[in-house]
Amino acid sequence: QMRFVQRNWFPKEFQNNGFRFHAPLGAGENLLVLLHGLGDRPEPYLSFGQKLDLPNTCCLALQAPDPVLDIGYSWYPSFEADGELIDPKAGDKRRIEGLERTVRLVMEAIVSCWGRGGWLPDNTFVFGYSQGATVAVKLGLQLKIGGTIAVSGSLLEETLLGSKSNEEATSNVKAGTPMLLTHGMRDDRIPIELARKLKDKVSVLGKTEGWDCPIVWKEYDKGAEMLRLKPEVDHFMEFIAPKLKSESQSLAKHPDIVEIKDPNMLNQVLHDNGFRT
Repeated sequence: QMRFVQRNWFPKEFQNNGFRFHAPLGAGENLLVLLHGLGDRPEPYLSFGQKLDLPNTCCLALQAPDPVLDIGYSWYPSFEADGELIDPKAGDKRRIEGLERTVRLVMEAIVSCWGRGGWLPDNTFVFGYSQGATVAVKLGLQLKIGGTIAVSGSLLEETLLGSKSNEEATSNVKAGTPMLLTHGMRDDRIPIELARKLKDKVSVLGKTEGWDCPIVWKEYDKGAEMLRLKPEVDHFMEFIAPKLKSESQSLAKHPDIVEIKDPNMLNQVLHDNGFRT
């Protein structure tokens, strides 16, 4: 039986064409939530998730709630009325409040999948790129899940300005989710120095809160690009593969199912049940 999600499970911001979903044949007990970048849409990310072909894994690509200049969507305010990018300033809370609102919406969607779809927190993973990566990290600090993968993300610069920067950068921290943070050294959209500050902030939080969740940081010789280099893909797989729940683990919970490892015994069982070997 294939897994499914229903529109009415989600906040209204995701109900009107705001998500894409794919379920594999079988149990599909892992859930990979994919968050796109600024000005993008969920379709390429669902395709990316399918191409990863992670075992026993469903993919849920969410669409950010705010339209951007008829080209795509944004997870938090990014442009002024004249179309120019917002210049971060101390005291300007538009992006900070927008990020907080979005994190609440994504959290609500994920928790609904747990309650109505039967997925579990430890088998839930969030992948985000650029703006989506910033959302993914913030969510992973507030909601304990199986893992967060953030590609080309950063702290909002406003959180590094003013006297309350530390509180705003790490507000509502409650959870210690394992994280893989990656960035391109030639990224001309989000300077790697800003991304390194994100990594340092999360690492300090982990030590302060006593989380037994190592933060994995990787830098690559690339620009502002999605996961594409072989070392990136290898590091992604090394991070997520041990955390995925396999179908064999699910079968082990059923006392009436026996795993047969001896090929001779398997042939005998097939023969006894009328199958040719």
